[in-house]
Amino acid sequence: MRIQSRSSDVKELFLTIYSDGFSTVSETRVLEGASGELEIEYLDVPALLEPDSLVAGGLDVLEYSVEYDLISREKLISRYKGRTVHLKNRDTGSVKLVRLLEASGMPVFQDVETGELHVDSHDELILPDHPDGLRTSPGILMKGENAGKEIFATYITGGLSFTMAYNAVDSDGKLKLTGWARITNGSGRSYMNADISLMAGDVSRVNERHEMMFMAKSMDTSPGFGAAERSVSDFHMYTLPSRTDLLDGESRQVQLFSAGEVPFTRHYLAGNTMDGAHPVITFMNLRGSGLGMPIPAGKVRLYRFDGNPLRLTGEASIGHTPEGGKVELKTGSAFDILVEGGETSRNQRNGIDHVRWEAKVMNHSGEAAAVHYEYHIREKFEVRNASLPYEMKDASTLLFKFTAMPGEEVLIRCDYSSDKRVHVAER
Repeated sequence: MRIQSRSSDVKELFLTIYSDGFSTVSETRVLEGASGELEIEYLDVPALLEPDSLVAGGLDVLEYSVEYDLISREKLISRYKGRTVHLKNRDTGSVKLVRLLEASGMPVFQDVETGELHVDSHDELILPDHPDGLRTSPGILMKGENAGKEIFATYITGGLSFTMAYNAVDSDGKLKLTGWARITNGSGRSYMNADISLMAGDVSRVNERHEMMFMAKSMDTSPGFGAAERSVSDFHMYTLPSRTDLLDGESRQVQLFSAGEVPFTRHYLAGNTMDGAHPVITFMNLRGSGLGMPIPAGKVRLYRFDGNPLRLTGEASIGHTPEGGKVELKTGSAFDILVEGGETSRNQRNGIDHVRWEAKVMNHSGEAAAVHYEYHIREKFEVRNASLPYEMKDASTLLFKFTAMPGEEVLIRCDYSSDKRVHVAER
């Protein structure tokens, strides 16, 4: 017994879309009149389906194959090699019977009546019927037994992905942050009335196979969030609040969350390994700030509101940020904060270098500026004296934090020593 199952038979459809450019598709289809041993033509599947990813239920699958022999001009014509077809003159409408001698490249025909060969013909080719075996879309042919009234199938397909984009509006000392997921469907199939979830995180795939991990730890729906988020193994899944249609070839923007009053700080980052000063916006991913759920990686556009209209002040990228994590947005170069400086002296005494460096930070803006100046030292060192307090960002970087008032020039000076002596260990 052979029956067909099409997308019109779908009862439930779930998509889990990964930012890496693939998706798991899980669907339940109703089977009509299935009994005993049977073959199921499981049609209307995506063109980028991974053949060995199928997990089926509702029947005992003995074997299956994915049939990709899709119809095309070249494949269609090749099925008629050696057979008679018709050529129709586009100007006169007259039709002649010819035999197709060569199908690859430019077809070659022989007139059945005269024996003349037609090469590079511009006449319309008319084929008598639709040859068996060619499909308009791929399908899965399952052979099995003991089928119930429904069949369940889960598989992986390429061509489905999502990216994140954030709009952050700086207004009255608070950020209004809106997160948009752009879902793109290039899989070769449309998905109607689908439950869609987005999985954030870098999933390891071995030999192009996906190891699925579906053990949920917690689930949370927070005010201001359009999607429910839950932890899935080491990843985070965001489920859209309602079912939706996702057409093949479509890109759709879906709001993931919106937070209206996120407190933030602004400082200017400078240092001896960078040019100029760079404005940095910092905020915490906290529940009390209107956030408090993991934020997927994406691009942030920062706008400033100081009347009308809104103005773009910069763009930055953020990585996956857990709840409680810090987000720092470096948004370009500052125009009114000038930085200059470098090493001013180096003297060696008894194999030890004594070094002084200075940096000047000049605030030409009309408001106070918080500045973080990083000085990276590329040699073993010991600080002897510094004009401003500092902290060690890491083993080789001094971090100076200070405020430059309008019109002020701040001088940073540091003296350090570096031992250049060669020490020979005694045996």
